[in-house]
Amino acid sequence: MARALAIVDRIAAADPHFTSWDATASPRLAALRGEALAALGRTAEAERSLCAARAGAAQQGCRPRLWRAQAALGRFYRARRRHDAADAEFTAARAVVEALAASLPDPARCDVFLRGATAMLPPVVPSPRRTAKRRYDGLTRREREVAALIAQGHSNRAIAEALVLSERTVGGHVGNILAKLSFSSRVQIARWAVEKGLAEREP
Repeated sequence: MARALAIVDRIAAADPHFTSWDATASPRLAALRGEALAALGRTAEAERSLCAARAGAAQQGCRPRLWRAQAALGRFYRARRRHDAADAEFTAARAVVEALAASLPDPARCDVFLRGATAMLPPVVPSPRRTAKRRYDGLTRREREVAALIAQGHSNRAIAEALVLSERTVGGHVGNILAKLSFSSRVQIARWAVEKGLAEREP
């Protein structure tokens, strides 16, 4: 992979339009460089190159290159267990693929393209944990437990005792809940928990 990276860098250096890897002149080379960097464990640089590839393809309106860049970034995120980010990239790539397929006048070509492109994109099957987070507006399991106890009228101290946490930790969870739900009071949290069916559950 080090050799592949060196080759990509030499090709880029020979391009008169290339200025830096933060530029968007060559999305294809940026994607290749990002994948090589990822294989070498140079994570931060890899992410920058892959994001540059995606941005460059979008800026140039090159949809065939865009969905490939999004897929590469999705694979990068998935390998690092950043599942929400990976799902977002794969979903965006699918949308571009479907738009490209719809623009093909020949049904046979459209079918071949769709089969080939979707084979490169893993199905998005959210884990039960991530499905629950989406259902409850991004709240974690612990934050949902805290919200349920708030709806039952418990103070932070009582919640801390029930969940075997420090009162300070509970306060942090309450703050996170308020921020994630864009609320300003415990009353709003309680109403939300009731609406989501959490209030009657045991923590």
